[in-house]
Amino acid sequence: MYKLHTSAQRGYTLLLVLVFGAVFLMVVSALTGRVLVEQRAELARVAKSQARSIAEAGLEYYKWFLAHNPGDIQNGTGLPGPYQVPYSDPETGTVGTYSLNVTGNTQCGILTSIDVTSTGWTDAQPQVTSTVTGKYAQPSVASFAYIINDNVHVASDRQIQGPYHANGGINFDGTSNSQVTSAVSNWLCTSLYGCNPASTTPGIFGTGGDSSLWSFPSAQFDFAGITQNFSTLRTLAQNSGLYFAPYGGAYTQGRGYKLRFNSNRTVDVYQVRSSYYLTSFHIDGTNWTRDYFVPRRTRYIGNFQIPADCGLIFVEDQTWVSGTISGKITLVTADVDIVGYKPSVILEDDLKYTTSLGGDGLSIVSEGNIVVSPVSPNSLQLNGIFVAQGGYFGRNLYPCWYWPYDQRSTLDIQGTIVSNKSVSTKWGYSYYFCQNTWSGYNNRTNSYDRKLSTDPPPFTPVSSPEYRYVEWREQ
Repeated sequence: MYKLHTSAQRGYTLLLVLVFGAVFLMVVSALTGRVLVEQRAELARVAKSQARSIAEAGLEYYKWFLAHNPGDIQNGTGLPGPYQVPYSDPETGTVGTYSLNVTGNTQCGILTSIDVTSTGWTDAQPQVTSTVTGKYAQPSVASFAYIINDNVHVASDRQIQGPYHANGGINFDGTSNSQVTSAVSNWLCTSLYGCNPASTTPGIFGTGGDSSLWSFPSAQFDFAGITQNFSTLRTLAQNSGLYFAPYGGAYTQGRGYKLRFNSNRTVDVYQVRSSYYLTSFHIDGTNWTRDYFVPRRTRYIGNFQIPADCGLIFVEDQTWVSGTISGKITLVTADVDIVGYKPSVILEDDLKYTTSLGGDGLSIVSEGNIVVSPVSPNSLQLNGIFVAQGGYFGRNLYPCWYWPYDQRSTLDIQGTIVSNKSVSTKWGYSYYFCQNTWSGYNNRTNSYDRKLSTDPPPFTPVSSPEYRYVEWREQ
């Protein structure tokens, strides 16, 4: 039998050792590289997390600073930023730095909100940074779909998207995807709110919605706290915005101004010299009465550019509104000088935005009511924040002899309704020669505008006097 020579055996053995050794080294090298990569990645994650914590500490610092130095956007230095501030750990001392960029947002020369951008990093890995931004302001009423200072009945055909609050009781038969809160533990529900016979009920009851989202009694919303200083707003509008003086509405019903907004941030303004009257039942009334909400004679005043740095319009009279909104605009209607006269706003036609991306927004603040016109279109779209500070939001009851305007089809509201009194855009009724049993809009949808909740138009009433970060995001 043939046998391998000893030297040849040693050669084969050495070759196997070399091959397996090389494979082993490759495996060890790969594992070592993987471990080092994982270690570096973990160190980077730790550094990123630490940098984010330091950046967040920068936002918290400036929140504290603004609480002690309101309106100071220069970190007490009197100089423009950025401002670098060492960040210290109580046990180990300085561990990193955050850099602050602070920008104030103004309208009509008044600081309305502050944007703070904070970038943080550690001393150990300064190349790894994290940036967070926050908007510091008073939270506005735009974070709600509804705020009502009264009892209310939400009918079964109502669809509401967004938080709903009433200082009174709520008979809730509609649908909602968010929290529903009442400030009372129980209340007397009468036929006005869907209870016949009248009975004492829990703060919120009914057949609609997800009752797990109901909460009562909750904190009462301070309607006195949202009361605007109309004298101050009038002065701001006179100096930097648009102002229209009283035309005679306090003494002659049916007079005032008609505003039609245009997509180029202008507004066409008319004087309403007289109006037709219609017999209707008002939300806050006890009997049939006349309203003068349909213009009869108008006179064109002109086309006005709305200033980019002061989107405030103050009308000291009753006002009709429609059109397309460009940018952020606030319309205020109030009579500063005549006690007892609270001019209303009449929503005459659609109010739309030029974009749905959040760059546009409308707030209407009325000292009196905000009402939908009796000759409103069959399908009506309203975008905006509607604040009836001293009255109600809704559409009055127009009986069958105003056909076809007594019954309308669809009302779509994107935004917020704040009403000092109860709200109604559809009525059930019976009248001795009317065969119709309802009046108003048959299909109604309400959705709050999430974009406006953090960046509303200027001088939108606030929901809390406390300044806070209303927006917080990581870049």
